[in-house]
Amino acid sequence: MKISVCMMVKDEADKLTRCLMSARRLADEIVVVDTGSSDATPEIAERFGAVVKYSPWRDDFSFHRNESLEMATGDWVLILDADEELELAHELAIIRKQLAKVPADVNAMAVHVWDMRPKHKEDHEFFINLDAMEKVSQIVSPRFFRRGKVHYRGIVHNQPIIENEVMGLLNDVRIKHYGYGLHPEAMQKKYNRTTALLKRQIEEKLDNWEQAHFYLAEQLGSQNDWLGCLEQCREYVRHAEVLGGNLNGTVYNLAAGASRHLGLVEDEHQWILAGLARYPLEPDLGWRLAEWGDAQNDAYTIQEGSRVHIEGVRSLQAQPHLAGNRFHFSMNPECYTLSLFRHAVVSLKRGLDSYKELQERFNDQARWKIDFVLKSTLKDLLKQNFEAWGLSINEPTLPPAGSIVAQLASGTMPPAQPMSSAQ
Repeated sequence: MKISVCMMVKDEADKLTRCLMSARRLADEIVVVDTGSSDATPEIAERFGAVVKYSPWRDDFSFHRNESLEMATGDWVLILDADEELELAHELAIIRKQLAKVPADVNAMAVHVWDMRPKHKEDHEFFINLDAMEKVSQIVSPRFFRRGKVHYRGIVHNQPIIENEVMGLLNDVRIKHYGYGLHPEAMQKKYNRTTALLKRQIEEKLDNWEQAHFYLAEQLGSQNDWLGCLEQCREYVRHAEVLGGNLNGTVYNLAAGASRHLGLVEDEHQWILAGLARYPLEPDLGWRLAEWGDAQNDAYTIQEGSRVHIEGVRSLQAQPHLAGNRFHFSMNPECYTLSLFRHAVVSLKRGLDSYKELQERFNDQARWKIDFVLKSTLKDLLKQNFEAWGLSINEPTLPPAGSIVAQLASGTMPPAQPMSSAQ
């Protein structure tokens, strides 16, 4: 079995070596379409044994992507960009064995793609110091294809069109993407180029123009143009029927975020609920629902959002392919732990409310039994958790003023209200 790595590049000399070093163990063949480099990009590719084709840039990413596919001679092709790095969790032979076992009717295999960005905004030397990078989002993306079974469409943010549309997942392959951690000047140049192409795609109704509304919304949001971002999200969802299964569900989280920045509280809530109606265990929407509930001091909504986030994270960890084409920003230990904490705090509050109600309903003897069970159980639970957090139960750390936990401790938190059917 032969594997071809297919790339299109332009002026990538500062990135290409790292990319090709990560890919060469897997690649039997490397094919590169150079769209007009003025630096050493072609020479670097050739040093790695790549077959290089020179093709003048035509303002159409799919055209050049498809050129690279036409050059490949392998049984499987792997699509990589110069600002990416390939990571294999197992030995090369195991990955090849997995590909060899893929059923004949499956023409594409997805991998995990991590979007890496500088930990600090001022740190843009990430190709020298990768320790300065951290994962901010992830997506399951089809990257391995049987040769001749895929082509790309869309002049920018090109999309693979797969024969049979049947796809599997190589869970042991990861790609790290560094393309959004560039120096501010480079990012602005990239934004200007991408935005111009997306607007042209929409205005001229070029191939896959409906999808361009989503990517334009992302671009506008990256520049804090929240009104423009929200307008493009609305346009995108209007084409949901045409897009069908290709609708990128990230749009609901994006629109909710834009609404929040604009102070449109109810619009934010409605976008979240509309997204959850379509994707009931979407982690990012659960996270945003909990955030919305926190802002509204609505304990029930905090708990419900935290539950969705917790269950959604667990679901995607068990079955990553369910993520589809959606980006995820809250699939990290920090967000997950905070959701567990939020859910526990609100559950405790609701339990204490129920306890007070029980006290009012029963006689003295029954209340004594309830008190005994509650206090002994609660003391053990608190002791276990405080010790796990490295704290003394006699010297608790004070929570931030105004937080849900502080309100709970002070007794000023309003009782949790169940969500109405209209919500």
